[in-house]
Amino acid sequence: MSMPSRQAVRRLWFQVHLWIGVALSAVLIPLSLTGSLLVWHEPLERLTAPQRYRVTGEAGRPLQDYATAARTVLKPDEPIAQIRLPEHQAAPILVSAPMSRKGAAPVRGRAPQHTVWIDPGSARVLDQASSAAGVQRALHQLHGTLFIPGVGRKVVGWLGWLMLVSCLTGVWIWWPRNGKVLKGFSWRRSSLFTGNLHHQVGVWIAVPLAVLSFTGAYISFPQTMRALTGGHQVERAAGPGERGEGRRADRGGQRRE
Repeated sequence: MSMPSRQAVRRLWFQVHLWIGVALSAVLIPLSLTGSLLVWHEPLERLTAPQRYRVTGEAGRPLQDYATAARTVLKPDEPIAQIRLPEHQAAPILVSAPMSRKGAAPVRGRAPQHTVWIDPGSARVLDQASSAAGVQRALHQLHGTLFIPGVGRKVVGWLGWLMLVSCLTGVWIWWPRNGKVLKGFSWRRSSLFTGNLHHQVGVWIAVPLAVLSFTGAYISFPQTMRALTGGHQVERAAGPGERGEGRRADRGGQRRE
């Protein structure tokens, strides 16, 4: 049985690359847009909820003052889990607490968080919201699950694998047949303007897009990927003082006793 020619293999991978692109175009656009918006988390939040950033000064009060202010809007069965100090000026303090179990539907298997925004200067409550609501939450849901209940995260993970295949096949198709890499960057590789544009732009974004696709798939299948890569996760039991209002936080949001 004779081996397929290089030309036949090239046509096969071209078809794979073409149809993956056609099939994924409808979902990659919203995934890309929401991912880009989520990168600019704070500027987006300043536009959609400006009241959260009407601060009057820097953080200089005892943490207990901010915890006391948050308790005025938190329910009795919502213990404070984290107090996060701002990383820069003109930013609020964030106090987080697991929401009351009554009427709080889990978000991706986790209890939703009740977040309180507090003015660092006056310790006044600026806003409060649930992690299961709002513009940011909707963007996270669209980017992470495409609003598909149950299996949405796995669907996005498989889309990441398909995108990785598309990137790798695209680079293979782009690679000049004579091995002269510089020739691959020449403009006239196609009789169509769109074809030449795709050759030029595609090769530059293939590598970062492949990395994004792989990491997205890794996040969607963490246990499987850790098993394949030999990674492991260390778990430990929560010690005394690791829950409740006695926890402190530094400016980077890291907690300390």
